[in-house]
Amino acid sequence: MKRYDVILLDADNTLFDFDMAEKNAISEIFKKYGIRENFIPIYSAINKSLWEELEQGKVTRERLKVKRFEIVFSMANVPLDDGERVAEEYTDLLADQSILYDGALSVCQKLRSLGKKIYIVTNGNIGVQERRFEKSGLCDYVDGIFISESVGFAKPAKEYFDYVLEKTGAKREECLVVGDSLGSDILGGINSGIDTCWFNPKNKENTKDYAPTYTVNSLFDIFGIIGG
Repeated sequence: MKRYDVILLDADNTLFDFDMAEKNAISEIFKKYGIRENFIPIYSAINKSLWEELEQGKVTRERLKVKRFEIVFSMANVPLDDGERVAEEYTDLLADQSILYDGALSVCQKLRSLGKKIYIVTNGNIGVQERRFEKSGLCDYVDGIFISESVGFAKPAKEYFDYVLEKTGAKREECLVVGDSLGSDILGGINSGIDTCWFNPKNKENTKDYAPTYTVNSLFDIFGIIGG
């Protein structure tokens, strides 16, 4: 069994229940601006598509923040006077949502007890992620948090992971990337020559033309991979 001493953990939909956090925050925005609740899944699909465009370099982060609201407000036939203000209101609401998956904190505690280094690798917004981590209790167990907005590159760019390795002093062969996204976490690890573990609790089909080194349905399953 190969030994991994440095675990690069994704945040949203790996440690945090981002879907629930997003639903709670966007529900408040829609209520304020008179948009029906049935537009929540439509917003989620638009947001997911735009984040994929960000990963592909097709849209900037600042444009993404506003464009998702421009699209959904237009579809709902609701005037949008100040998209940047709405984006800021949403970001503030999202930052208050620190919902961890069951077992996420326990996994980090156990990794620390085994002497593993734990770094969070996330494409999220600085203000949102920092506030959520402070509330989550994870900060006591992780060795560092790398947010793409401050790094200057987003997953899956090789430059993002190069930055993480440079700042941590970790070697590629001792690292394992763990995350739910094939397009950012797994492809990013592959691009960077780092082994990957796809967190796939819903048993989704891999339709990509690349594959993770490992696949797990529960975060606790990584303990059968990392070695002592």
